[in-house]
Order: sequence, then C-alpha cells, then structure tokens
Amino acid sequence: VPKSVGSVKQALVLIGLRELKKWMRVLMLQNIGDHSSSGRIKALVSYSMSRAKMCELVAIRTGYPNGDEHFFVGLFSLLDAIMKRSWDDILPLFPFSEEVAETLQGKKTDLTAYLELAIATERFDMEKIDSIGKRFGLSKEEIVMFSNKANHWARQLER
Repeated sequence: VPKSVGSVKQALVLIGLRELKKWMRVLMLQNIGDHSSSGRIKALVSYSMSRAKMCELVAIRTGYPNGDEHFFVGLFSLLDAIMKRSWDDILPLFPFSEEVAETLQGKKTDLTAYLELAIATERFDMEKIDSIGKRFGLSKEEIVMFSNKANHWARQLER
C-alpha cells in the first residue's frame, strides 16, 4: 500500500469508486464551509457531516451493507439552509437518486427514519430517539455510540 496517493487512479485502486465519490461529495460540502466566513455555514456543514455518518452507521447496523444513500441524505440534509435556496432550485443541480431527493424534500421514504434519528440525537429528543431506536432494534447504548462516533468523525474532518 503506497504511503501517499498521487493520482485519481491510485485513489480508485485503494478505496474504490464508490468511496471516492462519497469523499468527493464530503470535500465539496466541506469546501463550502471552509470558504465561508459565516459561523452559521460552518456549523451547518458540521451538523451535515455528523448526520451523514450517523445515518451511515445506523444503516450498516440495520442491514444495509454500504449505507451510501443514507450517508448522502445526512450529508445534504442542510444544503437548502446552507445555500439559502429551496429544494426545487437545488435538486436539478445534483444527481441524487429519487429516494434521496424525496427524503431531502421532506417526503416519507425508507431513508426518512435514519435522518430523523440523526436529527433527534442532535436535539436530544429522547422520545423520538426511543421510538425510532425501537423500530430499528437499537439499544440506547448503540445510539449513543453511533452518535459519538459520528460527532468524532465530523470533528476530525474539521481539522
């Protein structure tokens, strides 16, 4: 394994196309936060990163082998607030799957509960955490662990 990656081809070989695409989207959103002098934008990007990882971790735990769509729902869940635009204006700009797009617009999909759980944990909404956790068969300890991992992951990216 090389110590550094010097080309897109090396990156593809090392982490695969799916992971590379995921990281490119993370970097794009992080770039928005880095080039903003607004603390509001930086906070929204940070919440988005935490939500993404939380959705992915819960998805993997509940039987989705890669959790990519779950990750994207969390990652882009605050894009309307970041860009200060409506989803009708934003969605044509991004090649989201239909399910991701519908979830981001607030429609009920199979991805909705994952995003709702991530939001409930950041708001400490214990009633909603309990309800969704039970639906997924997750203990409170698991949810806390996933939340801590997601927040740690997001903080690591901010460095």
